Formats: sequence, structure tokens, C-alpha cells
Amino acid sequence: MPKKQIPIDTIVDLRRRLEQLPPRSPSRRVLVQEIAQLYGISEDTVYRTLREGNVVRPVRRVDGVMTKYM
Repeated sequence: MPKKQIPIDTIVDLRRRLEQLPPRSPSRRVLVQEIAQLYGISEDTVYRTLREGNVVRPVRRVDGVMTKYM
């Protein structure tokens, strides 16, 4: 069975929303639970994905052109 993955844009948005909340806020867990339920995965998988840091990051090339990579 293929591994279920959360889209990168969802992870970026979730990370941004979590950063706006206090560290011990119960709302943080609610956000993670909503994402887990939406994508049919466990909360642990959501936390693992956030921790792994697999996010698209901007990179400045030597010639000055902005690109994105994973």
C-alpha cells in the first residue's frame, strides 16, 4: 500500500499556523488532529513530517535566478 503523504503546501501552512500559537496551546493539537483526519493519517505522522523538515526552500543560484528544491 502506498505511503500517504501530506502535500507540501499544507505542511508549510500548518507550520505557519503553529508558529502563531503559544508552545503549549491546546489549539496546536487540534490543528494537527484536523490535518491527520483530513488526510487519513495518524497525528504521529503529521508531527513526524513537521519534524523532518521536508519543505520547499528558496535557493539563490550563482547566476541570481531563484529556484525551488525539496
